[in-house]
Amino acid sequence: MLKSTKYMCFIAILFLAILSLSGCVQVKKEKSCQELISELPSEIEAAKSARSFQVAQVIDGDTLLLTDGRKVRLLGINAPEKGMLFSDEAKSFLENQTLNKKVYLLRDPAVGDKDKYNRSLRYVFTENSFVNAELLRTGLATLFVTDRSERYQKLFSCLETEAKENKRGLWSSIESYPIEVEVSYDAPGNDSENLNGEFVMIRNFGNQTINLTGWKIKDEATHIYTFGSVLLKPNSSIKIYSGSGQDSESELYWNSTIPIWNNDHDTIFLFSRSGALVFWLSFP
Repeated sequence: MLKSTKYMCFIAILFLAILSLSGCVQVKKEKSCQELISELPSEIEAAKSARSFQVAQVIDGDTLLLTDGRKVRLLGINAPEKGMLFSDEAKSFLENQTLNKKVYLLRDPAVGDKDKYNRSLRYVFTENSFVNAELLRTGLATLFVTDRSERYQKLFSCLETEAKENKRGLWSSIESYPIEVEVSYDAPGNDSENLNGEFVMIRNFGNQTINLTGWKIKDEATHIYTFGSVLLKPNSSIKIYSGSGQDSESELYWNSTIPIWNNDHDTIFLFSRSGALVFWLSFP
């Protein structure tokens, strides 16, 4: 009986292999950026079958207040924080899209219902716009990937790439400096128990001192490190550790109580004192 079962399993596996080689078993092809973007109108129409809500206030570039008192955080994106370059533009864009208008909210089953601030995490649609997507397309927000697979992650990545290539919004104000940036994002052992195993290293390979005072390092979320009075001399480097320690000329500390960088996916952004983007890198 056992030999017969093994034999039948072998036949079944062989049959599937033959089907696969012959093309009878279709492998689902991943859609291209062009295909995903072309499907936006149908996504908007489908979203309008959901219950509608009214927007009472736009708090910032990625957060709404509904008339029922609920706060909504736009899912999958991150707009510049208040005071940063293009933060006002992002807020104004969101006001123009949604304020005192009817919106449709779509939840992503792969993501939690609310964030740690008790804001509902949603994709936001209007009568003729997918708002999250348009903020990315205009360069007024960046992609925010969680550790879970999100419904529109590929589409959002395509739209962010489009904004970069066309130098829109945040991607239009890039300042050039002779620097190299490396991120040690995966600390040895448990990240939470080895915060200083995470660090960012910035190296000045130019022949002039770079004044880093007021510069900012940011991740895809809302973690921001602001440099104090720091001068980066030619052919020298500085490390910024996630944990705590004593600052020195070559080592600085974020003083975070939690890991900053996600191991599965994150992006580092480096902004100058003026708020212009100097460097960005997605990893791993």
